[in-house]
Amino acid sequence: MTLRLWSYSMKSTIARTIAHRLGGLMIKHARSTYRYTPGDIIVNWGASSVPSAFPVSLNQPEAVSVCCSKIRSYTALAARGVPTCEWTTSAAVARSWSSSRHRVYARSRDSGARGQGISVIQPGMSWDEQMANALATGDIRFFTKGIDNEREFRVYVVGGSITSVLEKRRREGTNPSGDVRSHGDWVFARTLRSPVPDSLLQYSKEAVNALGLDFGGVDICLDRASGAPVVLEVNSAPGLDAPTSQTEFVEGLARLIKERFNVTIQPDAR
Repeated sequence: MTLRLWSYSMKSTIARTIAHRLGGLMIKHARSTYRYTPGDIIVNWGASSVPSAFPVSLNQPEAVSVCCSKIRSYTALAARGVPTCEWTTSAAVARSWSSSRHRVYARSRDSGARGQGISVIQPGMSWDEQMANALATGDIRFFTKGIDNEREFRVYVVGGSITSVLEKRRREGTNPSGDVRSHGDWVFARTLRSPVPDSLLQYSKEAVNALGLDFGGVDICLDRASGAPVVLEVNSAPGLDAPTSQTEFVEGLARLIKERFNVTIQPDAR
């Protein structure tokens, strides 16, 4: 048995690190000498398409494809009763949200990270002017209704179990806007300000399962008004910058491989 990892990008440092720590190698996208043998384990790291010559063992590309689409993932989550962002393709509905004093996110992309393709339409300001500015960046595919986000977390789930929970905070010495909390001025910290509700942990596990993934990183927040969890997105190739969280995630993958394929892996310490 050999373990190989197919990544959405050969430039992904975390993918290479995960493969190494599991005692495997990445499969090259071009001129690969690897030939699949029955019994080999292939881990898919965030790729919605994998060559048929490499049968995927964990995180099927079809599931990743759903995960990578905001609209498809929100639809799949809602179908399984997992609370997520309200969204619409109707500008009229989005305008009614704005009129009701809600922030609106106009999205020109159905996928993307770090706030790409998002224009924030603020309540109390001209809808037409803000929409004109949004359209200048590209055609708007859909809108999401803003959430009064009290606290936000990244929950890592592997094989139905949570490996670690991090809380998003402003980077020390910065004062960023809270409208789009992308990386840079925002970081994930292992120290939690207060205990996390059990419902948030449960919905994190259900979100990964609802999308058909074997593992993922769930971005989830608490609505300030209701205190209820809301799933923002699920990452099939989550960032793992914190060393301890990375170790816990790799150990979770090793346990899942043992449970699923009866193969014992002793993860590399680094």
